[in-house]
Amino acid sequence: RQKKVKKARAKRAFELAQRLQRRKPGYALDHLVRERYPTFDDALRDLDDPLSMLALFATLPAEKRLGIDPKVCAKARRLDVEFGAYVARTNSLRKVF
Repeated sequence: RQKKVKKARAKRAFELAQRLQRRKPGYALDHLVRERYPTFDDALRDLDDPLSMLALFATLPAEKRLGIDPKVCAKARRLDVEFGAYVARTNSLRKVF
């Protein structure tokens, strides 16, 4: 679809390019977390997977044009850093490799 938008812009058909850009399919990633962990207790039982998902969201590029909200990425990054600080401060990790 991006090819069509570039072609329309090259032909100076800006209305067509805008219409194609608006019709571009978007995707949201937050539903994956909600599907996998519907309650907070479910997330606590399997803490390593939510932390992995949090790290994934923290490393995503926060770009509006890709449909990824920068606020979500910033919040995930903040939570990731806060959890790391909590673990370091409480000495929660004893035996790790």
